[in-house]
Amino acid sequence: MKNLLRREEALDRADILDLPTLELQPTWGFLDPPEKGDNCARVTLGPNGEWISLWTAPDIEMNVKETRGSRARFARTRLPEAIPARISIQTPESSRVVELDELTLDFCLPQPMPNGNILVVGARCLYHEDGPEHNAVLYSPDGRVIHTTTFGDGISFVCTTEPGTTWVGYHSQGTNATNGWGGRNGPGALGHSGLVRFGHGLDLVEEYEPPNPGTDSILEVRAMTVAGSAVWASSRPYYGLLQLVRIQDGVAATWQNDAAMARGLVVSGDRIGLIGGWGPGKHDRLVYGRLEADRFVREGACRIALPGGSEVPLASDLLGVGGTIHVITEDDQFYQVEFDELLNR
Repeated sequence: MKNLLRREEALDRADILDLPTLELQPTWGFLDPPEKGDNCARVTLGPNGEWISLWTAPDIEMNVKETRGSRARFARTRLPEAIPARISIQTPESSRVVELDELTLDFCLPQPMPNGNILVVGARCLYHEDGPEHNAVLYSPDGRVIHTTTFGDGISFVCTTEPGTTWVGYHSQGTNATNGWGGRNGPGALGHSGLVRFGHGLDLVEEYEPPNPGTDSILEVRAMTVAGSAVWASSRPYYGLLQLVRIQDGVAATWQNDAAMARGLVVSGDRIGLIGGWGPGKHDRLVYGRLEADRFVREGACRIALPGGSEVPLASDLLGVGGTIHVITEDDQFYQVEFDELLNR
């Protein structure tokens, strides 16, 4: 792990710019506010590459950190009061807006669900003396609250699937009990396994279990994607190297990764692409390789670039879903490119 960190830190922007390029193509549109002046609080990708964005009125402050107790600052779990909000779902074929009757969560992660429903998950969750907050809310297509429940604290990623189940990846504050979890009045961290699947009724149905118990438990999930019936994660274990994790049909497999860190993943068969890296200037790097036995073997690296080879701005979001790299730039233009385009060269 330390050697990988040193290698990552040794790379500067010039090294990334010297890499061969994988050029994006502009797709079907731009990120559009549902109403003029709306503020975008979050943008995520659905399981089919649809862009899901959460919007509020311009005077609403979202994604706020607050001082609690001492000088320590924590991500706020809830808004001071319920507010109206809008969810925009944009695809190449259509776009629609869902007007939420009330939004109470902060640091939201929205995802599409079957039948036009919308799932909104708050990244942080307090455990009070009388029980945990509900930080997962299912909305109907007309914005009514259908169901609320608890997904736990310290959430980094939420990926829904076409059939309607939900994979959740946790960071270290979610695998280690914080925010009242694990204390005198609270149970152990709900996300202690690092990777959890919730069923159609938003009930917990599956947790990651290391193929080799006690050797590679997840401390935090650093990148995550769904590809068909499988969920993939780049994770940091409690000890040892980074690892790639796949859960498919209830069976987990892991591969050691001493090649590169990642903030996003793309998958094509036994070939994996790791998007981003550790430290500044690596947001547009793609390291790719093959899964062999128990490890990820690096085959090469490239720079994800805009048409013509120009740089992807630092403020852009670069995400992977299945085998497709999706990018939204700071001027709200959508781009994408297939991972196979690189593999087939």
